[in-house]
Amino acid sequence: MLLGLTLQAVVAMPGTGRAGEQACPPPDEIHVGEFSRDFVQTRHLQGLSAPIVSTGTVSLSGDRVVWHNLSPFDIRTTFGPEGVTQSVEGGEPQAINAFGSAGPLVGGLPLTDVLRGDLGKLETFFRVTTSIDAAGGRWTGTLVPHDERLAEILGTIEVSGCTEVESITLRRPAGDYDVIRLSPSAGPAGDAAKAAGNAR
Repeated sequence: MLLGLTLQAVVAMPGTGRAGEQACPPPDEIHVGEFSRDFVQTRHLQGLSAPIVSTGTVSLSGDRVVWHNLSPFDIRTTFGPEGVTQSVEGGEPQAINAFGSAGPLVGGLPLTDVLRGDLGKLETFFRVTTSIDAAGGRWTGTLVPHDERLAEILGTIEVSGCTEVESITLRRPAGDYDVIRLSPSAGPAGDAAKAAGNAR
């Protein structure tokens, strides 16, 4: 049984761009709150003619993340200060080793900061480079682990968004890659994200 999701992962005040466009704030101006959002993960694996698609919800509250894969398998993974637990098909939660898990990040890396788009905090673990699209300010942070051994496992992470994180892409050294797209969150940030998307 495939237990996908090697990476399982906001409130901002939008500015004004060109006429008719919604400008995006830089990621260091995004202020994060709690949220629950839907995700679609598309996994592209070498040797498979079609990608593997999974869907579910991700919830962020303080320093706790619940990544609930609903399809094709029901896998609920909870990340918190006390560790990582996983429940499969409604079973009892079991403590798991993050390096061997189907969880969103390995080795206790900061999933909450990835979901918040807090690129400054991620510099503890990654070399972070940020690019900003000139036609409206959509940003992408590219994360390369400082630890070479981790880089060989995790590869490169790309976090993209506007008023909140909209997509996370994992590119592994062997050529496999995952794209995780997050639905807009409810409230002001989600409304701004929809407006920005419609303007682009």
